[in-house]
This record gives sequence, structure tokens and C-alpha cells, in this order.
Amino acid sequence: ESAESSKNMDIKYNYTGEKKDIAGYSCEKVIVKMTNLEDDETNELTLYVSKDLNPSADVNFVNYKGLEGYPLRTEVAREANGESFTMITEAFEVKADKKIKEVEFMKPSDGKEMTLKEFMKLMGQGDDEDDE
Repeated sequence: ESAESSKNMDIKYNYTGEKKDIAGYSCEKVIVKMTNLEDDETNELTLYVSKDLNPSADVNFVNYKGLEGYPLRTEVAREANGESFTMITEAFEVKADKKIKEVEFMKPSDGKEMTLKEFMKLMGQGDDEDDE
């Protein structure tokens, strides 16, 4: 997620207290409400997060800034060709062959946030005509 889009979003987390076991970890159901501050369009999704894997919000700086816990299940309502459905992504196994420290997931202190356009230009894929 780019810095440009995240600053225009208001994200609220409702920790429901409802529990579900996923891949051997106790997870809590969290309802996420995202509001675009420019057009007031809202989207909702459901996450199941484990605080056993990540008790703090520090590693969720990209997609779910401020979320406490690590998402092991995501449920998103979608619509395609006039049909509604729920897309579910769920971990079925958490396997680490070595101890991974939380700090390895955090944004580097010298990391720079940039817009998607800046990133595409950095990768040599930007549209040069738009920059003139």
C-alpha cells in the first residue's frame, strides 16, 4: 500500500472477542471498517488474528496499520458479474524452521514511504509522458 493511499483511509478495528482455532493458533475475529476520506466510500472485511504470532501492531504497517495480532484468515465480500461471493484466505499451517524475531518484519528505520507512481518510476515502469 502506498503512503498516498493510506493517508486517505480511516481504518477502524472491532475486536469481537469471538475465537477460532486456525493452524493450531487461537485467533480473534476482528471486523475491519475502512473509510476513504475523499469520497466516504466504506469497505468492510473480517480478519482472524493471532496474538501468539504477533502481539503488537508494529509489523502490520503496510496493509493493516494499527492492527494488533497477525492475520491468519481474511474474509472479503466481493461482487463479479452481478454475483456476490466471499473470498476467504486462511493459513492451514504455520511452519518455521528457525526462530524469527518480530523485528525482522518491521519497516526499516531508513525505509522511505512513496506513492505508487514514485515506486513505478523507481522500478523503471512509470509512464514518462505523465511526468512532463
